Amino acid sequence: MSSEADFAIKVEGLFKRFPVRRGLKELIRSPFGKKPEGRYALKDVSFTVAKGESVGIVGVNGSGKSTLLQILAGTMSPTHGRAMINGTVGAILELGAGFHPEFTGLENARMGLVLAGVPEHEIEDKIREVAEFADIGDYVNMPVRTYSSGMYVRLAFSTAVVGRPDILIVDEALAVGDVAFQRRCYEKMSAIKQHGGTLIFVSHDEEAVRTLTDRAVLLDHGDQIAVGPSDEIAFLHRRRMLQSPADPAASSEDKSFGEDWIRNLTCTVLDDDGRERRNYDSGEYITLRIGFDTDRDLVHPNIGMRIRTSTGVKVFSWGTMNRDCSLGRPEDGLWGQVIPPGRMDVDFRFECRLGHGAFEVQLIVSEEPTPDYLNQKVLRWKDSAAVFHVGVDFRRERFGGVFDLRPEILLHTESDQ
Repeated sequence: MSSEADFAIKVEGLFKRFPVRRGLKELIRSPFGKKPEGRYALKDVSFTVAKGESVGIVGVNGSGKSTLLQILAGTMSPTHGRAMINGTVGAILELGAGFHPEFTGLENARMGLVLAGVPEHEIEDKIREVAEFADIGDYVNMPVRTYSSGMYVRLAFSTAVVGRPDILIVDEALAVGDVAFQRRCYEKMSAIKQHGGTLIFVSHDEEAVRTLTDRAVLLDHGDQIAVGPSDEIAFLHRRRMLQSPADPAASSEDKSFGEDWIRNLTCTVLDDDGRERRNYDSGEYITLRIGFDTDRDLVHPNIGMRIRTSTGVKVFSWGTMNRDCSLGRPEDGLWGQVIPPGRMDVDFRFECRLGHGAFEVQLIVSEEPTPDYLNQKVLRWKDSAAVFHVGVDFRRERFGGVFDLRPEILLHTESDQ
């Protein structure tokens, strides 16, 4: 059918019900043939993923993300509805799924590649690629029951991507890998995306979802809450986690939410002459003036900001409590004060050492009962509070990337020894 060529994944009216028995006593008392009670992990989920598209699946624990991915990967069947898959699938699901504990890493990789449809004459070359990317040394020749959780992830991811599937499905298992390997995985997923592959990605890392995916699906206790651009879904997910849905101060229009007694949270971008501007050169000084109204006393306050790139990557985050803690006695700073009702403005002045591009400012006003962010209460949050653009004058500055580190250069020769 021609329509089948237009999508990679199509999910229609998907339900998944798991039987739930309350214990042996209930099993004995239940009449023969009576079906046990059930719990729906997915309820009427529907969406389409185009070929070459990257889609994130987000939601709190227990929202049905892993169940959905297992159905898409073909390791679980739905109770009702259907999931149509158009192409070969490589999946990294729960830790070690699909591995035989007594087989070696290479033997498990070989089975995985055969099941992925890799031609026999390519297997040996692919096995070498798996071993090289996994980078677990002699452990590739040892039974996987001897592996650490990080080794499981390395082998699973390597086997999945080396097979070059049309659709790559990645669950939260990458969270147990080390930072260096996570970076390589994200680079590999970005490359798959750039070469027209389809990616389904589940993660609690909001920045990774924003960066790697075009759209996202938000699930909550099996219900499909929303489908849309990743940036909007990430904001909606954060708002649902941090605030009661009944709060009248929640606003999707200005991307803010929080307590109704914290109002008019704003950010103005100023130059060193106090003029409001949106365009700056790297090396200039910028002031972010953050202001808000409070109708109550604000105890142990923290006013914070986060700067992100246009693709959602966090470049920098900082707050007044960071400054207070650097004093050695946070009680001597703003954290130790009580802000009375009224208008409050705080200036964050810094030398802009950012690279070329557009940057978004996020804001937060919070109460911090302890000066360590461990008991934070978000009073108001705002996305896209301000946007500014940075250019690089290459007559004065020459660097690549999103930040100018300005390293010192020290030369050492044999004559210095």
